[in-house]
Amino acid sequence: SFECTLESCLGNLMTSACMNPEGFTKMYGANETEATDYATLYPVEAYTCQNKELAKSYYPCMMDIENNDHLKGIVDCTTEMEKEPLGATDFCLPMDKYITCIEDYYVKFCDEGIRSYICNTQEIAFNFDVPQCQAELHPCLASKSPAVLPGNLNYPGHCSLSDGQKTKTCLNAYFQMYGIDSTNGLPNYYDHQAKITSITDHYGVAGYDIYCYFESTLETCLGELMYSPCMNPNAFTVMYGTNQADSINYATSFPVEAYTCANKDVVKANYDCMVDVSKNHFQGIIDCSNALNEGLPTSDDTCGAISTYIICMEDLYVELCGPSMKGFICNTQEISFNFDMNNFCEGKMPDCD
Repeated sequence: SFECTLESCLGNLMTSACMNPEGFTKMYGANETEATDYATLYPVEAYTCQNKELAKSYYPCMMDIENNDHLKGIVDCTTEMEKEPLGATDFCLPMDKYITCIEDYYVKFCDEGIRSYICNTQEIAFNFDVPQCQAELHPCLASKSPAVLPGNLNYPGHCSLSDGQKTKTCLNAYFQMYGIDSTNGLPNYYDHQAKITSITDHYGVAGYDIYCYFESTLETCLGELMYSPCMNPNAFTVMYGTNQADSINYATSFPVEAYTCANKDVVKANYDCMVDVSKNHFQGIIDCSNALNEGLPTSDDTCGAISTYIICMEDLYVELCGPSMKGFICNTQEISFNFDMNNFCEGKMPDCD
């Protein structure tokens, strides 16, 4: 509101010589540094207010970085820039590296959606302060946020640094139980799944007791964080640097694990049949998947195609294992699809028993 009032009052003078550093020196007697700082501030403010909704959406993350990380990354980026020799022939290059460093710092703690905003605010400031570098700085690309389906996001909001650190500590301990050292990142999601499968393959039905002990230990460690923004796909990207597909798969696996372990008795009672399906009737699962893959591109009803797939899977397991599996298969599939698709099909899939 303040910036808009000023801009309305000034009109064309907003971008005139009256608003450059020399103008502030003449009007207010400001020294060179202060005059430059004041003059640079206003084009940055104007850009920020033009992108107010984006700035507001990232405000919690930006404040969290300032309050908890104390902007250490900005200090580090500045230190690296100042290491460049004063007599460097291309003095624009250190500035360009600095801007990229700042972008990466904010993306690390927020997400890719903030990159363009940080890039533009930094370059506007540098271009105003050092106009000779205007053509030498890298272009600020449009934000490359992951594609998101409409619907209700799973665990929306910002995962604070302190909550993220606790979540990662709990997850690291969880992965360590599977023999995975996640301190420097996570393996491909399907490699993690292979670790889980190896436990049930080795211990049989008793493997689910181990599987659910690991899950309950994680849930106890996390507490309310189990269903917080610290366990959504973006959080896995921030914590572990996973790609989009792995981030979604990891995040989706935990609500499915929680449901599975809450219904462990059903799983254990049908264990032999489930193994038989996976080993001797896997073609049935492939047929259901192929029908889904063929139906999705040609159907305007995404949720209808997914519902057909879920019913196909239910029918397969009920035919081979009996009716007690119907609700379990339905629920695990719907939890997975709802989480993976931001609840886009919630209320549009079969009712689960």
